[in-house]
Amino acid sequence: NRGKDLFPLIKLYLEKHVGYKKAVPFEGGRVDEVEIIESSVSEERKERIKSAFLEGACKIIIGTATIREGIDLQKNGTVIY
Repeated sequence: NRGKDLFPLIKLYLEKHVGYKKAVPFEGGRVDEVEIIESSVSEERKERIKSAFLEGACKIIIGTATIREGIDLQKNGTVIY
């Protein structure tokens, strides 16, 4: 969990300087193209973010190693530790 306090800053940088969007449509609701998964996020929200990532609405998930569960990272992403 080292560096977890930097997750919001990374998200902000990606949105502000790289151009990732907030509140993109997904399954009758909205998700950000950059989302954070951590212990304070509800299980329902985590599943929604994972689904959005697998469908391509969410482009980047920032989180601890536990985000690997339920996501095929071999096909869908790059992991940076």
